[in-house]
Amino acid sequence: MKEGDSLDQLRSDILFLLCKRKWDSDGSYVTPAELHKALLKDGHPDLDLRSVKRSLDRLKKDAFIESARVPRPANHSGPPPHGYRIAANPPLITRRSTAQIVVRLHHHQRRVVPEQEFIAEMLEADLRRDDTGSALTAEDLTNRLAWCISHGYIRIAENIDDPEDPGGPRPLCTTSKVHVELLFLERICPRKGPTSEIRAIPLVREDAAAG
Repeated sequence: MKEGDSLDQLRSDILFLLCKRKWDSDGSYVTPAELHKALLKDGHPDLDLRSVKRSLDRLKKDAFIESARVPRPANHSGPPPHGYRIAANPPLITRRSTAQIVVRLHHHQRRVVPEQEFIAEMLEADLRRDDTGSALTAEDLTNRLAWCISHGYIRIAENIDDPEDPGGPRPLCTTSKVHVELLFLERICPRKGPTSEIRAIPLVREDAAAG
């Protein structure tokens, strides 16, 4: 992604729908036409198919998603269409609980927050693991913060003149990467966004050759 090129609402919503496909089913490929149909019911009533295809091209270029040929729909001629899904290892947060952590830090009332204080706040928020639904522990939160630091979402602020906590241990703040992806991160937080129509998209076989 080019510097300063934030994810717009359409690309954020496409990523959200593809993430839901991964969370709710098998993460199989979705065609542009199927995404277009879902997006029309998910806040984009005037959207045209070409805009969906352009957004998919940009997301693929940024390595957020991957594509493969999928079987043609019944009674359709021509070459098989491409389907899209979230990439195997995207440079993107796809866990809802991790997104909550980053968004809460980004919107925190303090410019920087000491790590242990922030962990205590998150424990009170009773965040849940995406896979099991169990509460995130202090160790879980420490590991998530470390992952976010290593992937450029959070940084350890150094040499900060913070009158509330001068010289405090490991003060944390979010980076510009969060601002770039904020619409998407807020969308995948469990409390954000309407119920998606992506569940209505039929499953597509994934044994087609990659395209």
